[in-house]
Amino acid sequence: MAESKPNIVCLFGHPDDATFVMGGTALLLQERYKLHVICVTRGERGYKWAGEGLGPPNAEVAATRSAEEVEADAMFGAEVTFLDEPDSEIYAHREVCARVAGVLEKLKPAALFTHWPHEKPDHAAVWGIAWKALHLANLFWTTEVYMGLMAGDDRCVVKPDYYVNIGAVFEQKLKMIACHKSHAEEWTKILTDYNRMTGKTVWCEYAEAFAAGTPPIGMRWKRRAGSILMDLGRD
Repeated sequence: MAESKPNIVCLFGHPDDATFVMGGTALLLQERYKLHVICVTRGERGYKWAGEGLGPPNAEVAATRSAEEVEADAMFGAEVTFLDEPDSEIYAHREVCARVAGVLEKLKPAALFTHWPHEKPDHAAVWGIAWKALHLANLFWTTEVYMGLMAGDDRCVVKPDYYVNIGAVFEQKLKMIACHKSHAEEWTKILTDYNRMTGKTVWCEYAEAFAAGTPPIGMRWKRRAGSILMDLGRD
């Protein structure tokens, strides 16, 4: 019987975040790992609203964006779990942290990918959920944590710890972006420019960037650490 692949969990706020932040990296990871996407909301407020305050939740938008997420994530072999928290009103409350901790306890992932905390409030809250859930599951010190840096968010003013060369899979990432038809027209150019600019930083054509949850080091407590992203692209 073939040995099962180690698990990786991708915890993000909205449909399309996983694709936009780490689509290329996910495509590279799928050969060695089984990926699981947890989407905290269904993106029901992801439409243009000209009124005051938050626009009302839109069930049709939620259904469309959820289907787009499932289609895109299938391209790197991932199933999607939706937590159905309210879009634009995410908080790291006890119940949602416990739900994510339960998933982590079951999967015992080698790594958790999530948002960087200095982004818009929903993304920052998801980072808080990730941090709390790892501690609740007693997995914080044994799970590699990578925080994807988001294009188009000027609050993300951190120097990345890791860059992943996604040149070999960038055309596939564009197909993943195209799955998100409700947002693809706007974001295809943004992400192409961003991934190209990020790639130039490290002398490759296209790249995605990540901050480390703990300081990168080859070994930590007599085990390899910080190796999952650094190992990508090796034979």
